[in-house]
Amino acid sequence: MSTGLQQAVAINESIKDVRGHCRQISLMGLNALILAQGVGQDAKGFAVMANEVRQLSIRLGKQMDLLHHLSITMLKLDSITSRGERRRMVFDRTAQLRATGNYLDKLQARLQQAGAAAQKEAVRLRSELGSTLDTALQAAMYGIAIARQARIESAYSHSHAAQLGAVSDDFRREIDAILPRLDELQKMLEHKT
Repeated sequence: MSTGLQQAVAINESIKDVRGHCRQISLMGLNALILAQGVGQDAKGFAVMANEVRQLSIRLGKQMDLLHHLSITMLKLDSITSRGERRRMVFDRTAQLRATGNYLDKLQARLQQAGAAAQKEAVRLRSELGSTLDTALQAAMYGIAIARQARIESAYSHSHAAQLGAVSDDFRREIDAILPRLDELQKMLEHKT
């Protein structure tokens, strides 16, 4: 397996893991909303925070979908660039073996243009990957703040404070599990550029 392919697999494994945590948080948020409705007025603030955490997980999941799409596009672009480089080597050797014909010159020029366009697109994609990952990291940090606020709100639910507090702690653990994966992704993407 090529290095680019191995890296793409690693990137997509991290994305898959974050998506799993996002789904878990979304389900937990839904369960927390149901629980808060059962508690009633005392858990209104907690319900708002639970809904925020749930919405955040959905947004973060969408960011992961975008990262997945961009990384696949980047892998395809790397493959095209590699093939172009191999073709260029073949043309260079062919040119050495016989006099360059007009056709070979035109074909080589087109391949060089395609290679330049692919490199330009690669730069744009890397920038978009970085921006998308930054957005995902900001969302995760916001998730930590929301989980903390949900913990505070749980204290106002009197007899259900322990149960809602445990749910808040679960939110925090899931979000905390996402951060190292996002850091891994950031390092992989920095290494790739």
